[in-house]
Amino acid sequence: MPQVCLNSIEQHILSRLGSELPDYLSYHGLSHTKDVLKYALIIAQSEGVDQSDELLLLHIAALYHDAGFLYTYSDHEAESCRIAETDLPAFGLSPEQVERVNELILATKVPQEPLVQETYRHILSLLS
Repeated sequence: MPQVCLNSIEQHILSRLGSELPDYLSYHGLSHTKDVLKYALIIAQSEGVDQSDELLLLHIAALYHDAGFLYTYSDHEAESCRIAETDLPAFGLSPEQVERVNELILATKVPQEPLVQETYRHILSLLS
């Protein structure tokens, strides 16, 4: 599997969010995404999540969880998944990793109904 460059992923999506999110989004802006990322990682650490691959995917899902707002307000989580599916293979993520990121993104959809009560999904659902 190719090396995943988290810094490149982060720079890519944060740049897009910072320059392309609609101005009318007062809550779901760039600062919200940065806050979700920060607190998702803090909660993951406090919950004892220490598997590096799962932390990587949680990090990426937090970055992409509201990317769908670049194109739509309604059902933006599905659009966030589409954007992740388009972007992430170029950064070295496998299809299985992209699928996992999408599962985590979909866990942020209100009302939260994770298929399985996992710590990672729970973390993101608390923050959205």
